[in-house]
Amino acid sequence: MRGNGILLLVLAAGLVLSWQASTILQERASSRLQRSFLGVAESRIQTLQREIDSNMALLRSVAALFQSQSTVSPEQFAAFVSSTGEDHALRSLVWVPRVTREELPGFLERTRAMGLPDFRIHVGGAAAAPVQDEYFPILYVEPWEENRELVGFDLSSELTSLEPMGRSRELELPVAVSHGTNGDHDFVVFLPIYHDADPATGIRFLRGFVRGTISIEDVVRESREGLKPLRAWVALHDPSARPGRDLLFSEGGHSDHDSQVPGATGQIELAGRQWEVRSRPLDTVYQVEPWLAWAPFAMGSLFTVLFVAYLRSLAGRTAQVQQLVTQRTAELEDEIRERKGTLRKLRQSEEQFRDLFENSQALIWTHDLDGVILTSNPAAAQSLGHAPEELIGKNLRDFILPTERHTLTEYLDSIRKQSTAKGVLRLYTKNGATRIWLYHNSRHDEEEGQKSYVRGHALDVTESKRAERELERLSRQNQLILDSAGEGIYGVNLAGECSFVNPAAAKFTGYSQDDLLQAEVPVHEILHYSRVDGSDYPWGDSPVFKTLQDGKVRRVQGDVMWRRNGTFFPVEYVCTPLVERGRIVGAVVTFQDVTERTKIEQMKNEFVSIVSHELRTPLTSIRGSLGLLAGGVLRKTPERAEGMLKIALNNTDRLVRLINDILDIERLESGRVTIEKRECRLEDLMKQAVDVMDAMGSENGVTLQAEATDCPIHVDPDRILQVLTNLLSNAIKFSPRGGKVTLSAEPRKADVLVKVSDVGRGIPSDKLDKIFERFQQVDASDARKKGGTGLGLAICRTIVEQHGGEIWVESVMGAGSTFFFTLPLKPAARIRHSWESFESTAL
Repeated sequence: MRGNGILLLVLAAGLVLSWQASTILQERASSRLQRSFLGVAESRIQTLQREIDSNMALLRSVAALFQSQSTVSPEQFAAFVSSTGEDHALRSLVWVPRVTREELPGFLERTRAMGLPDFRIHVGGAAAAPVQDEYFPILYVEPWEENRELVGFDLSSELTSLEPMGRSRELELPVAVSHGTNGDHDFVVFLPIYHDADPATGIRFLRGFVRGTISIEDVVRESREGLKPLRAWVALHDPSARPGRDLLFSEGGHSDHDSQVPGATGQIELAGRQWEVRSRPLDTVYQVEPWLAWAPFAMGSLFTVLFVAYLRSLAGRTAQVQQLVTQRTAELEDEIRERKGTLRKLRQSEEQFRDLFENSQALIWTHDLDGVILTSNPAAAQSLGHAPEELIGKNLRDFILPTERHTLTEYLDSIRKQSTAKGVLRLYTKNGATRIWLYHNSRHDEEEGQKSYVRGHALDVTESKRAERELERLSRQNQLILDSAGEGIYGVNLAGECSFVNPAAAKFTGYSQDDLLQAEVPVHEILHYSRVDGSDYPWGDSPVFKTLQDGKVRRVQGDVMWRRNGTFFPVEYVCTPLVERGRIVGAVVTFQDVTERTKIEQMKNEFVSIVSHELRTPLTSIRGSLGLLAGGVLRKTPERAEGMLKIALNNTDRLVRLINDILDIERLESGRVTIEKRECRLEDLMKQAVDVMDAMGSENGVTLQAEATDCPIHVDPDRILQVLTNLLSNAIKFSPRGGKVTLSAEPRKADVLVKVSDVGRGIPSDKLDKIFERFQQVDASDARKKGGTGLGLAICRTIVEQHGGEIWVESVMGAGSTFFFTLPLKPAARIRHSWESFESTAL
């Protein structure tokens, strides 16, 4: 009886415990389902916000198209919208320009010329828009076929559009409004586009709006992708609306009254508007299946009954059981020790893997075949600006711009077909920055109880890509600097061979860059193989060789370089060592062709010599005459004294003319004399010059003749008169008595040709080019006989060239000379002369 009582007590206790266990398991299952729903629902709210942000980014890219281009054609708009693909929730994209009353005629003409011949602004149907200060017609719309009847509709005539457009225009920000038509639930977003600010006032004027219609249903549907199915619905509410009018959208037509169990609530933002998102489960979501509720109790009861039966059957075999228990205990202890050793090794292996996974700088993650992230190490999460747990459950497509999601699609297709895939993904981080991942991923096919997944390994190469681009930019910049340098630059290695050379160096030497770069001998043996005197110039004696030995910078003057054609030119160059990590690896030579500078220095020396001579000769004569007078030698012969004074006076005049001419030419060539051009008549200047020189002509027995031409010119009359009198003076001085000097002019298409002709002795052919240089005389005795300074023609050339003209001389020995110079016509005279030439040719 006592044994049966114990068995009954065990049976009762087992049934009670089974019932309690069943109740606890039901509560835990319901709580677990609730937590699971809330987690996924919150993820869905976040995904809903990302979908809205993604569509807004696409809308802003269309706005950026109009902001960056002054004119966008219908074809460009359609092509740009088409390039964005169909992976978005935008039902339509519309361009709405602002057209003022004054701009309307020109706007209609341009629009019809762009391929919309029937375009007109209307307020719906056949009703034309009334006359008003400004219009906001729909000009472009995509998709075209479904919305073509909207083209030309004036949105300012629609109150539901006028108010948000006004707010967007005032705030200069996008504005969104809820809009429902034909049972659809949409958000309409207006983005203002402005012209560039006026430089004077800084005011920006409105250019128009980009309007996008975002389908709430499509956004909600997109947010479901990648999440496990839930028996729930989503509703959007406007907290700022009146009670009873706050519901914007409800999935499946449900309301808060359809669910008696708690759900998830969050906030989303669209163009500055805040909406409340409520995700509610159906009442049956948290209910545990009936069989799950009774299964623990049934199993516990069955176990209790069997256990009691087992105890009853074993009551007579206690000793045997104890023996078996002792034996089995020993076996279990051995097995436990063995398993502990195995578990210890597994834990060590797991710790090693975890340490590698957590601390590796490589980006390691796993995802399923749809792109949903399963695991991520800190390095991968940090690269995207997230914590590892924030990435779990998100899809890779959430980190790729809509315009580049085709790359993810191609990658997923590739990994499904092949076991491995490698390439580059461009992802954007939490703060909007772009990261570049170089990945090499492998697919692991499903095993028992586990689905197929992809194990990803990648390197964040963003910085290296940026460094490569910067290196390329610097390389291009350095090459551009090298190519654009006016000095010759080339580099040599330790063997003296050319390592680089710029175009200027090749141009100076006559060699091509390839000739110098491909030569297998030191550059010295190409450009410096000989000195000016013809003696050898060994490579070991050159400054470049010495710089490669001791690393000193050397500046060299008085050296020459040899061109490819065998000629040489004087150079100055600097040799600078190239040092890398404290070791000389080469040298850079920068040189200049100083040929022109040498010529200028030679001209300067000649000029000083000539001026010194020209000053010393008359001064000697003056000093001698004055010395005789001061010493009283000529006191008894007044006539001779008067002659000496006359000689001194003439030489003084010669010095004054020389100094004046030198000052004139220096001021003209240095730009210190301003050429003050104005409209005048060449005929007047020619007559004035003849009048001035008439007395000199009479004194020398020479007749002056002017063949005046009525021709307006734009010149400095004083300077041109100086040219004419200088040329006439020379012609008179070198003409025989009874000769004639002729001054004439001939208008041409772009200029007028002035000629001064004489019948004098002429100029030798070897003097024709030099006669316009300083202190040049046909005969050295001319300065004494004719009283010239040798600077008059140089002054004439400078004045004519500063007027944009040319001057030259033609001469036949013994038959006289003709000096020519050109002057630009006044623009109106040039046109008239061209027309007269055309008429004469036509006749």
